[in-house]
Amino acid sequence: MADQVVAIVLAGGIGSRLNHDRPKQYIEVNGIPVIGYVLKTFE
Repeated sequence: MADQVVAIVLAGGIGSRLNHDRPKQYIEVNGIPVIGYVLKTFE
Protein backbone atom coordinates (compact mmCIF):
# COMPACT_ATOMS: atom_id res chain seq x y z
CA MET A 1 0.00 0.00 0.00
CA ALA A 2 1.35 3.43 -0.93
CA ASP A 3 1.88 6.09 1.71
CA GLN A 4 -0.58 8.97 1.59
CA VAL A 5 0.01 12.58 2.48
CA VAL A 6 -2.82 14.96 3.23
CA ALA A 7 -2.58 18.75 3.39
CA ILE A 8 -5.25 21.17 4.51
CA VAL A 9 -4.75 24.61 3.03
CA LEU A 10 -6.45 27.31 5.04
CA ALA A 11 -7.15 30.10 2.57
CA GLY A 12 -9.52 32.72 3.80
CA GLY A 13 -9.85 36.40 4.29
CA ILE A 14 -11.23 39.31 2.37
CA GLY A 15 -8.06 41.33 1.89
CA SER A 16 -9.45 44.49 3.47
CA ARG A 17 -5.99 45.68 4.58
CA LEU A 18 -4.82 45.33 0.98
CA ASN A 19 -7.60 47.64 -0.26
CA HIS A 20 -8.54 45.09 -2.91
CA ASP A 21 -11.95 44.09 -4.24
CA ARG A 22 -11.40 40.32 -4.15
CA PRO A 23 -10.19 37.83 -1.52
CA LYS A 24 -6.42 37.94 -1.00
CA GLN A 25 -5.88 34.30 -1.97
CA TYR A 26 -7.06 35.18 -5.50
CA ILE A 27 -4.91 38.30 -5.92
CA GLU A 28 -2.36 37.66 -8.64
CA VAL A 29 1.38 37.98 -8.08
CA ASN A 30 3.44 37.70 -11.26
CA GLY A 31 0.31 36.45 -13.08
CA ILE A 32 -0.45 33.62 -10.63
CA PRO A 33 -3.03 33.78 -7.83
CA VAL A 34 -1.46 33.51 -4.37
CA ILE A 35 -3.35 30.27 -3.72
CA GLY A 36 -1.69 28.84 -6.84
CA TYR A 37 1.75 29.13 -5.27
CA VAL A 38 0.56 27.28 -2.19
CA LEU A 39 -1.09 24.49 -4.16
CA LYS A 40 1.94 24.09 -6.43
CA THR A 41 4.12 23.58 -3.35
CA PHE A 42 2.00 20.61 -2.26
CA GLU A 43 1.58 19.17 -5.74
